[in-house]
Amino acid sequence: MRLLLWLCLALLFVTLNSRAWSQEQGTRLALIIANADYTGQQALPANTIPDATALQRALISSGFKVDSRKNLGKVDMDKAIEAFVSKIGANATVLFFFSGYAAQIDRKTYLFPVNANSFSENDVKRDGVSLDAVVTEFDRNNAGVKIIIIDAPLLSPFEVRFRRSGGDSPPSMRPRTRSPFIPRCRASRSSVRAQMALS
Repeated sequence: MRLLLWLCLALLFVTLNSRAWSQEQGTRLALIIANADYTGQQALPANTIPDATALQRALISSGFKVDSRKNLGKVDMDKAIEAFVSKIGANATVLFFFSGYAAQIDRKTYLFPVNANSFSENDVKRDGVSLDAVVTEFDRNNAGVKIIIIDAPLLSPFEVRFRRSGGDSPPSMRPRTRSPFIPRCRASRSSVRAQMALS
């Protein structure tokens, strides 16, 4: 796993293991979804699945009950998230980690299952899993602390498709041989978010 991602996670673990947070928070639950083998698309780096396994071990050692899933289609992703949400009780610490392709439309993030086949923005909304909807479910179940970590390429092949469908995309949207690594983190007592754009 890349150094910056590990540093971000290390800071989260230090915070969660602090005496003040440990006394205030309830059950610790984590859902890890690592999608690498996309149908008809370039596979993500070979370390995608091993990284998820390493994260699972680290979370278990920090007291989390972890549900780890790999290479899920849309139906299975929806089921995994639904099952996870059903376990959330009031004041729980909830961590959701997704590694795979993702895209943003109208400032909303969509996570792609391995069987996604999106050529337009409407396709993305149909094929993808809305991160905003996932977080809303966490809130609805009164989760105390929400930790969201998205580990995704800066530009997915699906986004390249629909950005170009209306004509040539601007240079900033064209795929690159290597995309820069851009971590973005925002944290508070009730919510901790880290979004990673990986090369």
